[in-house]
Amino acid sequence: MKRKIIASAAIISLVFVFTAMQASADFNVINSQTGFDSNNEVIATAEGEVRFNNVNELDVDNETEGETITGNNASDYNMGRGFVDTGFVFVVGTFLNNLNYNLLNYLHLFNSDFTAFNDLTGACSDNRAIAVLDENEIDIFNDNSLDLDNELFWVGSTGCNTSDFNIGEGMVYSGDAAVAFLTENSANGNLLEVYSGLNAVDFCAGNEATGFNSFNKAIAAAENEVDVYNKNDVDLDNDIFMALTTGGNSADFNIGRGRVFTGDAGAMVNVGNKNINKNLTRILLGAGHTALSAYNTLTGADSFNKSVAELENEVKVKNTNVADIDNDVESIVNTGGNSASYNLGCADILTGDALSTVVIENKNVNSNFTEVLAGAGNVELSAINLKTGFDSYNKAFVGMENEVKVRNENYADIDNDVENVANTGNNVADFNLAPTTIVTGGAQSQTVIQNQVNANYTSIASPNNVELNAANNLTGPGSSNSAVVSFENEINVSNTNCADIDNNVNNYTNTGNNSSSFNTGSGGVSTGGASVMIGIQNTANSNITE
Repeated sequence: MKRKIIASAAIISLVFVFTAMQASADFNVINSQTGFDSNNEVIATAEGEVRFNNVNELDVDNETEGETITGNNASDYNMGRGFVDTGFVFVVGTFLNNLNYNLLNYLHLFNSDFTAFNDLTGACSDNRAIAVLDENEIDIFNDNSLDLDNELFWVGSTGCNTSDFNIGEGMVYSGDAAVAFLTENSANGNLLEVYSGLNAVDFCAGNEATGFNSFNKAIAAAENEVDVYNKNDVDLDNDIFMALTTGGNSADFNIGRGRVFTGDAGAMVNVGNKNINKNLTRILLGAGHTALSAYNTLTGADSFNKSVAELENEVKVKNTNVADIDNDVESIVNTGGNSASYNLGCADILTGDALSTVVIENKNVNSNFTEVLAGAGNVELSAINLKTGFDSYNKAFVGMENEVKVRNENYADIDNDVENVANTGNNVADFNLAPTTIVTGGAQSQTVIQNQVNANYTSIASPNNVELNAANNLTGPGSSNSAVVSFENEINVSNTNCADIDNNVNNYTNTGNNSSSFNTGSGGVSTGGASVMIGIQNTANSNITE
């Protein structure tokens, strides 16, 4: 009796980053009570830049080759009987590969108010108040490259025994043979969660009680930018050969009877390529109530007054996946091919059942899941000119712009080649001087292939509720007053999927091709049933955008 277990596992390249930060400092810039003909400038700026670069390059080879044999025995040329009785063969093999994963959870929210004021400015003065969050930029780049080869060559046998040329009877009893092999591959994954931007923030820019012939400019602005690029490339080859036999036995040329009883043979091969090139990206820019306001009030005669409150959010996500997967599986199961011939006694051949099952699953190959929320909660935008001076120029501008670009590119080339054979036949019991009987077991061959490739899900949402207010009230004679509120959403989603799938399946089952001929006694053949089951499902190139 012999039992063989083979196993190989690899878990490589896992990167996890978690970072959290909240800024709560307020940005307040004010020019107040400035002097005649003075030049006053107050600037408060903040700039943030964060970069994450994860590059994984991996070459993995898993190779296993071997034999598990209890057969190939001989009990020949004995003065008495010849007798062979073999033990069972049991083989279990596993390749587990989890490779190239990047996990990033980044939290960076500003709980800051931005305020820029010019107040009580002097005649003929030049006043600038600027509060800016400039380029709060987050760049994320993930590059995964994998060359994975899984190779298995295994032979298991309890058969190929001889009990020939004996004075007594020749008898062969072969044991059962079973093999189960699983390869599970999961590779190239990027899981990102980014929470950035503004959290319940007020932007306010104003000019109030400005002097005669003065120049007053107040700006409160913020810009948030998130760039994500996920790139995955995999070349995956699974090359599996499994052969099991309990047959190929002979009990020939015996003075007594010849008897061959073979055990059952069963093979199960499962190839799972799941979650290959998978990108999950969630981005939230801003949360809570955000208010932007710009106003000019009580402006002086002949004065120039400009107030600007502006918020810009820009998100770019690009996912590129390339997968080349080749699955080559050959499974051969045999309990037949036995001989009990040229015996002076009766001849009996009884074969066991043969079952061969191959399952190939290529699931979630090249998948992109992207969620972008460009601001959560309510947004209030207000631009007002109130009580402006004679012959003055007053401009109040409030703008909010959300720009989201998502581009998904998937390229998949999948080849599945399967040779699946189950045999209990091809037995011979000829030229015996007594009655002969051949009884074969059933033969069943099953192949299931499922391909699920190139899927994109994209969800993009804007703020829940936006309130816009623009007004010119109690403007002075000869004055020029402009109150502008702008809210702009620009969304661009591009999906490109290319798939080349080839499924080449050959299933063979046989319980026949037996011979019970030229015997002095009766000859009889009784075959078991032969069945084939093939199932192939392809799901490719799907895009869902909400």
